[in-house]
Amino acid sequence: MVRNIVGSLLEVGAHNQPESWIAELLAARDRTLAAATAKAEGLYLVAVDYPDRFDLPKPPMGPLFLAD
Repeated sequence: MVRNIVGSLLEVGAHNQPESWIAELLAARDRTLAAATAKAEGLYLVAVDYPDRFDLPKPPMGPLFLAD
């Protein structure tokens, strides 16, 4: 799903679609309406944030993706 969203955000960034298009895509819940899926090259997940009400521990932010 992240790659679908990134592909659509790239279309908005390139001024091929208006910003409001993203909300329309999410509301439609139909990936076939989205832009092309972004390539996996260069994409990585840095963090996931959850609301405080879940009381989950927060790992330190840092370059976790770099090799030692």
